[in-house]
Amino acid sequence: RSGLEKNFGEFLRAEGIGFKFEPRRYEFLVPEQLRHYTPDFEIDEHLTVFETKGKFTSEERKKMLHVLNCHPNLNLWMVFPRPQNKITKSSKTTYGSWCSDHGIPWIGLEELKQLIKDNKKNYANILFKRRKSMVLKGCNRGGDKTPSGTRKTGHDATNRGRDSKKDARTV
Repeated sequence: RSGLEKNFGEFLRAEGIGFKFEPRRYEFLVPEQLRHYTPDFEIDEHLTVFETKGKFTSEERKKMLHVLNCHPNLNLWMVFPRPQNKITKSSKTTYGSWCSDHGIPWIGLEELKQLIKDNKKNYANILFKRRKSMVLKGCNRGGDKTPSGTRKTGHDATNRGRDSKKDARTV
């Protein structure tokens, strides 16, 4: 309880007014909102996008799912300095395992740097092969869960057939 809630509850009690505190939850839907996603790094010659994240928050995870839902062919890689970090303090799920569970390719920052140093001319092919196996192992890439818990996949109604760099949508 916040201080304000406690204060108002005490006021109601003092006035002899019966009440229940937070007795039920009310579901609601957030209306569609057009948002934009600007990738951190885009390698033009390989059509690859690298999104670097030191902290991978719940909001960022939702955003990535929405982006990939609207742009399922986007060759996006999540890059983490510490992919073994947990998504929350109490979770067993790591940044990397969350991405794998959602069919999103990911790589550790140092591993990516070494891969590029060792294979300047061929790193894109190596990433492509790795991405293909990661996406096949994970769930449908870019799918997100609706409030009812059912999975949406591919282009949804929010995409309206557009799929350009400057038109990416996020929540």
